[in-house]
Amino acid sequence: VCGGIYRMVSGVIESPNYPDNYPDNKECTWTIQVPQGRQISLKFETFELEGSGECNYDSVIIRNGLHESSPLVGKYCSNKLPPEVTSLTNGLWIHFSTDTSNQGKGFRASWDATATGCGGTLTGPTGSIMSPNYPQPYMRYAECFFRISVSQGSRVRLIFVDLDLEAHSSCRLDYVEVFDGVDDHSKSLGRYCTSSPSHLVSSNNHVFVKFVSDISFSGRGFHLKYYTECNVTTRHRYGVLESHNYPQEYPAMLNCMWVLKAPKGSKYNITFAHFDLEYVPVLQQETSGGQRNCRYDYLEISEGTKNQTPSNILGRFCGDELPPTLHSQLDQVYIHFVTDHLIERSGFHLEWAVSGCGGIYRD
Repeated sequence: VCGGIYRMVSGVIESPNYPDNYPDNKECTWTIQVPQGRQISLKFETFELEGSGECNYDSVIIRNGLHESSPLVGKYCSNKLPPEVTSLTNGLWIHFSTDTSNQGKGFRASWDATATGCGGTLTGPTGSIMSPNYPQPYMRYAECFFRISVSQGSRVRLIFVDLDLEAHSSCRLDYVEVFDGVDDHSKSLGRYCTSSPSHLVSSNNHVFVKFVSDISFSGRGFHLKYYTECNVTTRHRYGVLESHNYPQEYPAMLNCMWVLKAPKGSKYNITFAHFDLEYVPVLQQETSGGQRNCRYDYLEISEGTKNQTPSNILGRFCGDELPPTLHSQLDQVYIHFVTDHLIERSGFHLEWAVSGCGGIYRD
């Protein structure tokens, strides 16, 4: 069977002709919808599709919801088993497509919806979350928890796409509350039911979102999008900085600037634990050990002083060779990360610390 709508709490889906090769030019869509208050666990048992860098030929696309516009979980191809997927609410949308050549065995996946609740953890550089059944009315007595964690050293930017909950002057009935940290013991950034700010930005790389509904009126619910905010200034004494999605491949077309500010007279030590950026040598001296010309994806580190542009470049790095430990001579360091539209790698992980005597540190 190619596609279908399933409302059972468990079941199996297979590519057409499985376990024989699937046909050319096929488009199949499965929608799994279980009772509200339950979550779906989807696990692939076998997976063999034509591979390509961006899965442009044969692919399986999974979305967290019931529609083609629901939040993307991932796009998969090749022979590597996709990770086990747990739905954030009570629905999953699965799409299988093939081109005109190079068929494979296909896939077999099973699902189970015995788990109750809603919510989950999101760790991608961008994503979105929705109330159960969105944009249809959400369930009563809901309590959903969403944890968003992006790469270390960056922050989370939240944007409300839609918000339609039961109205109350202080949002005590149905509400979405956003916390600046890993759980609801963190500082609240606000509780919302009928109106919301255009955006919220965390002070660290974690955000916790809590959705609660009561027994009465149900609206459309909510839709939130999040992004990794990588233009950040910090005055911490030490810290960790990672590329988007580390240790997975970073996205294309990034332009990030982290600024480290220490007390006057202090300096920074920067140490790399991992480094892997796109590098394509074109000159003979580059391939024979000469200085690299990092034209595509690169990390440039420079230094300066208060209220001035960077005055000294400590290094521009690319490729997979671990950069040396860097020691600034000034009290501000600028870390600039740029990627182009092709060839993503696993990125970088670095640690920095202030080297100095005394000072007051504020963030």
